[in-house]
Amino acid sequence: RLSLALCDENWVVSTRILKKRNKQTINKNKVKLIPNSPNIKRSYPSSKYNGNQNLLIISHLTKSIDFLPIIKSLRELRKKHKKIKLVIIGNGPEKNNLKKKVSKLKLDNYVKFLGYKSHEEIFKLMNNSFIGFAVYTKENSWNYYGDSMKVREYAACSLPIIINTVPSTSDDVRSHRAGLVLDEINIEEITNFIEKCI
Repeated sequence: RLSLALCDENWVVSTRILKKRNKQTINKNKVKLIPNSPNIKRSYPSSKYNGNQNLLIISHLTKSIDFLPIIKSLRELRKKHKKIKLVIIGNGPEKNNLKKKVSKLKLDNYVKFLGYKSHEEIFKLMNNSFIGFAVYTKENSWNYYGDSMKVREYAACSLPIIINTVPSTSDDVRSHRAGLVLDEINIEEITNFIEKCI
């Protein structure tokens, strides 16, 4: 509160923080919305559909991301769409649990765990993907105010986005009609949206 009162400007990354700061400060003119922006060192072509059906998740593999509905949706989609696969970029404490869930659903051949990748490699993988996921749990309360960088990077590569309302970035996805925003996690809704995109 002292910082808000004495600062020259207060930069915030999400619309939800902006609303909160406007309630907390006397001078609303000090508060500036400066969303995250993809750090692209060179220009990348927008994703053009080349027949691939790679679903993509970029994340630290923790309980803050709701992987199971995505994996279950993949199982449903595989019944009709034999090219569809799920690509997971990242490492973390939930990796082994996720691999067990994938094995239990007999999807080992259709879920690729790529581990850590450089930013350059991630952009190449995004440009060879079909849809980007950012489906959060409520494990970390601060995600409500968060600006999801992966969502902005998906958008920079013209990927349709599947996101739920946990992070603030979902408000932007909804207002710009950049993908599917889930009020509640719903496997059928995810599956239907991907079917529509295919």
